[in-house]
Amino acid sequence: MVALASQSQKEPPPVALVLLIRAALQDKPKGTRLRDPLVIACLVAALQAQNPTLRQIALQDLKSSAAPSSLTSHAKQMVQSWECIHDYDLVWLVVAADRVVGAAFVNTLQQKTNARIPLEIHARAGDSAAERELIEDFLQETNAFTKGELAERLGYVATSNALLTIVQEFRSPLVVDTPSCAYSLRYKILLGLRDAYPDAPLFNEDLSRLKSAITDIQKPSAVEKMSKGYFDEVEKWCETNFDVQWKEPRPTFPLYQLHIFSERRR
Repeated sequence: MVALASQSQKEPPPVALVLLIRAALQDKPKGTRLRDPLVIACLVAALQAQNPTLRQIALQDLKSSAAPSSLTSHAKQMVQSWECIHDYDLVWLVVAADRVVGAAFVNTLQQKTNARIPLEIHARAGDSAAERELIEDFLQETNAFTKGELAERLGYVATSNALLTIVQEFRSPLVVDTPSCAYSLRYKILLGLRDAYPDAPLFNEDLSRLKSAITDIQKPSAVEKMSKGYFDEVEKWCETNFDVQWKEPRPTFPLYQLHIFSERRR
């Protein structure tokens, strides 16, 4: 990938280069984090490209693939990109990359534009009131879908209180059922932990490997064994890092289930 980004790190790259980077990212194993500094610099520069589609592609790829620690040195440059791309995903990235720069960015936006910035961005930037509100919303929520979305948002906040709140719910029996699939609340908690721990294989490569096995099922017994081993590791991690004491049995519903493989669709 380094060869793809021989372009200047400050000038917006050509469309073809950004598309080549996207193609290369799609060829990498799911859950792999983008770390090549030249490629990251190229995508950050693309946030200020004249082509709006190019800006969106760069923003999406940075949010989905780049580790926040790899973006820290680019935080101020990304702030400047707001003039070109008014998207809260950009604010999300800046605050994830550098809380100090991000907090100043959030304050500036609110003073100049009266922007309604999502609570999780405020919380990650250090707003304790926003953090408490999100935690309270999560604890009181009973709808499985909404609770799952809140779990992801708290994972992004990544404070010790926010993370403790979601890991304590890892044995929740709640399930979200959609026309195409059903998934456990545990899945959304794991996605939140992926945002909180972008360098941890357990929540990145390992999680993606398990989901791929579930959605491309060949041997159900093998997937069941793989799932059990994965849940064992995650629960041990929760116990070690957050001193979680489980009060409920582990749910029997799988992490994720396509209805094409379930009794419901037969």
